[in-house]
This record gives sequence, C-alpha cells and structure tokens, in this order.
Amino acid sequence: MYKKKFIIYFSSFFLPVMLLFLVFWDSQISPFGTNSLLHGRLENVFLPYFSYYKSILTSNNDIFYNFSKMGGLCGLESSAYYMFSPLNALLLLFPDRFLNVGITLLIVLKLGLCGLTCAYFLNKEYGKDSYMTIAFACCYALCGHNVSNISNVMFYDGFILFPLVMLGVSKILKNESSLLYFVSLLLTIITNGLVGYMSAFFSILIVVCYKLPLLYKEADVNVTILKIKRLVFEMIMAFGLTAWLWVPEICSLTDSQNFILHLQDAFWNSNLSFEVLFAKFFSSGGINVFS
Repeated sequence: MYKKKFIIYFSSFFLPVMLLFLVFWDSQISPFGTNSLLHGRLENVFLPYFSYYKSILTSNNDIFYNFSKMGGLCGLESSAYYMFSPLNALLLLFPDRFLNVGITLLIVLKLGLCGLTCAYFLNKEYGKDSYMTIAFACCYALCGHNVSNISNVMFYDGFILFPLVMLGVSKILKNESSLLYFVSLLLTIITNGLVGYMSAFFSILIVVCYKLPLLYKEADVNVTILKIKRLVFEMIMAFGLTAWLWVPEICSLTDSQNFILHLQDAFWNSNLSFEVLFAKFFSSGGINVFS
C-alpha cells in the first residue's frame, strides 16, 4: 500500500515537471534554448524584485527601506507581495546572469508541488489510493489558470497550499482538528496576501454553497454553528497574526490616487463582455505565455 501511495505522490509531482520540461525543450525556452519565460510583468517587475531579494541576503540592502525605489520608500509591502515565498531561496544558487534560468526552474518546481498537494488532498479526502489521482493532480497543476499566471510566479505558493486549505476546511466540518486549516491559511497569507484573501473567501463559499446544506441534516444545529464558528475564528487568527504584513500593503495601495480612481470605476464599468468572461473559464483567452 505504501509503495502505491509513494508512486502516486511521486508521479503527481514528477509528471507535471516532465511535461513542462518537454514543452520548454520543444519551444527552445531556457535552459534548453535562447527563448525565455521572462517577458512582460515577469521581466519588468519580478526579475528586479528577485534580484533585490538576493541582494538583501547577500549584501547590505534592507528589506524595510529601499533607496532604489523612487528615491527611498518602505520596501516591506513590496517584499510581502513579491518575495516572502521560502522557495525563492532557490534563486540564491544562481548568479545574476543566470537568474532567468533560476526563475524558470522555480516555476517548474512550484507547479510540480501543486500536483503533489492536490494528490494529497484527494487521497485524504476520499481515502482511495487510485492511480486516477495522478491524472487529476496533473490537471490541477497544469490547468489554464496556473499556466496563464506564469508571469505571476508569487501566486503559485497560494496555489500549492490551496488544497491543504480545503482539506483543513473539510477537517473542521468533520469535527476534527482545525490546525491544518489555520497553518495552511497562515502560510498562504504570508507568501501572498491576495491569494490568502481569496482562499479564505473561497473556504467560506464552500461552506455556504456545498457543506452547509449537508450540515443542517445533523440532529443538533448547534453543532453546525459551532463548526462554522471554529472556521471563522481560525480565519481571524490567521489574518490577525499576519497583519504586520498585509496592513502596510493595503496602506500602500490606498495611498495611491490611481488605485482610488480605478476602484471607483470598477463599480460602474466592465472591461469584458459576458461572452469573453465565460470563455476565460475554459482557456487563457489566447494569452501567449512563452516568448
């Protein structure tokens, strides 16, 4: 049984990695050719941040104050959004001239871990050591949402932890330990506050739309209410313990006049027609992620 489980977990990680390497090899993407994943936002925003992240650990640059940003501003909110993934330590192994290769391998590693955590969720939630788990884990790791966000590599840690967050929700609703939900959501918020907020929102949505009708079949309604209270309490604790990260980030955003104007426009205008929005549920909308 343990051998089969190892094969499932290993394949759920290794198969997406190998498929990505085959695509990179066919497309002549670094390290297999002269093309690169670094384009658009990944090249103009994240590459400088990753380079600065290395300099924080290897030289005298400061994470709290950055003189290279608009003449000197607080760098904590940017660090919290872009650089707080522990997997970024992989980039320390690469000199600056090979940082593009390091980022490519980082993307591959994170998508492989997406498959691994998805396999873990499916195994624990449904209790079946089936080889079909590998197929579903591969679909999660390489789904259109993940691939189209290849330029937003800092989101991937949240995608890795998302199956664990959902498993934690399931454990709470089964009256088991809430530790997994708290720890996984806490780590999601630390690695990226935006994905952490969306994971927390989705956990509430899961309870309301899927689990709540089933829970009300229980004889004691108070038990149901208690489970929901535990979920909300763990969520508040996770956000409270990470407030030192996301509060400066929100303050930085709200200080921007452009943000306020765009927020006002968002309530009245739409950038996408319904047909285009519906199509994006099934594809990346024709976005070319390779160059």
